[in-house]
Amino acid sequence: MYKKNQSKRLTHQHKKNQGVVSIFGDEAKLHDIVVGKISNLMVEQLEKEYPQLSFQYRTSIKKEEINKALQKVDRELG
Repeated sequence: MYKKNQSKRLTHQHKKNQGVVSIFGDEAKLHDIVVGKISNLMVEQLEKEYPQLSFQYRTSIKKEEINKALQKVDRELG
C-alpha cells in the first residue's frame, strides 16, 4: 500500500513540475550546490564535536546502496 501511494505522489509531482525540466533546471542546480556546501560544513562540525568517530562525505551514492540501507530499517522501504 505504501509503495502505491508513493508512486502516485511522485507521478503527480513529476507532472506538476514538467518532468525533467524541474530536475535539471537552474533552481535544482542551485539547490544541489547549497546542499553540498551545507553537507561539507556538517561533516566538519561533526568531526570537531566527535573526534573519536570518523566521518565520510560522498559526492555520489548508488541507488542500490540507498535501498539496501532503507530495507535494514523497514522491509517496505527501498
